[in-house]
Parts: sequence; C-alpha cells; structure tokens
Amino acid sequence: MEDLINRIITIEEEAQEVIREAEEKALSIESSAEKKSEFLEKDILEKAELKIKSIDSLEAEYAEAKISGINEKLNRQKKELADRLEQNKEKWVAEILKATLA
Repeated sequence: MEDLINRIITIEEEAQEVIREAEEKALSIESSAEKKSEFLEKDILEKAELKIKSIDSLEAEYAEAKISGINEKLNRQKKELADRLEQNKEKWVAEILKATLA
C-alpha cells in the first residue's frame, strides 16, 4: 500500500513537473510571439514611412514639373503680348487718339 501511495506521489510530482514545463514553454512562446509581432509592426511602419516619403517626393517632382510648365506657358504668352504691343503700339495709339478726338 505504501508503494502505491509513493507511486501516486511520484506520478503527481511528475505531472506537476510536466505542467510547469508546459507553462514555461507557453510563456516562452508568448514572449517570442510578442517580440516577433513588435518586430513586424516596426518593420511595417518603417516600410510605410519610406513609401510615404517616396510618394511625397514623386508628388513634389510632379508639382514642380507642372509649375515649370505653367511658368513656361506664361512666359511665352508674355513675350507674345510684348511682341504684339511692340508691333501694334503706334497703330493702337493712333486709333485711340483718332477715336477720342473725333
């Protein structure tokens, strides 16, 4: 009978050891999963920030190109107007004088 009680105690101690090891392993897995999750989150955020910077850069380049195109168009129009003024100013002055004096 004493052997049976000792055997039950031994089995109980072994069971407690298995449970303790399982709990330690579960904590280790949980800790590892948290670390991996933190690493992945940081990695994703870094990649997202790089993507945002890249998009910002592309948008800035596009905006600069658009502004440059608009400025070129405005400069061409200014030159055309200045050329037309130079070509026609005497004629226009004469027409205005004629219209105001008539």
